[in-house]
Amino acid sequence: MACTLLVFVCLALEAAVVICVLIRASFSHGRKAVFAVAIAGSIALKLFLAAQGHNYDVDSYGVVATLVQNGKSVYANTERFNYAPPWAFLVAGLQQASQWLLPRGPESFHIAVAGFLSVNDAALAVLTASAYSYGAGMFFLCSPVVALLTGYHSQFENLALLPGLAAWLLIRRGPTPPARSVVSALLLGLSLTVKHVLFLFPAWLLFWPRLGTVRKRLIYVALAYSVFGL
Repeated sequence: MACTLLVFVCLALEAAVVICVLIRASFSHGRKAVFAVAIAGSIALKLFLAAQGHNYDVDSYGVVATLVQNGKSVYANTERFNYAPPWAFLVAGLQQASQWLLPRGPESFHIAVAGFLSVNDAALAVLTASAYSYGAGMFFLCSPVVALLTGYHSQFENLALLPGLAAWLLIRRGPTPPARSVVSALLLGLSLTVKHVLFLFPAWLLFWPRLGTVRKRLIYVALAYSVFGL
């Protein structure tokens, strides 16, 4: 039950990012409508791809989800999981949710995973469109490579990229208030905890003078890596 609650909390946060950022974005109402349609189409395509079958990784997610639901260690009982715990809890919650909400079928769990990651893709796309350019966000949303990675292969790097992108957007304009920097560092640490695709990014920030003094940069990086180390 706790894992399923975690899934719904994460979904609510992702959906809130999509809705709030899209509403507040500076582009026209017509462009916002087109973007919303593209989001719906992107999610539908990824769900369709998930329904076509799955690979070894999705089988591994199922093994991990079952172990978590049975209260067993995913590190002691399988060689199929070498990541931090958050994704194990999420796939357990997604497995429970698929059993409760979706018709029984060979790809029900896969569809639940792909649907969850698709909403995350939408949040990444709308943040990119709002912060950088409409075209960049639309390109990410409509990319066939992203559709395959999320819909069929259901890789979860995008789940780590969302808090990482949010962390960067909080500090990218230069010196920021201490509270804002702390939130950014915590988000970056969360990104590393989900999957360490941005492992060297905090180290790069040590050499980015716009973050502030050397002391402030050291504290920021130490905080981000500390969250990962927990």
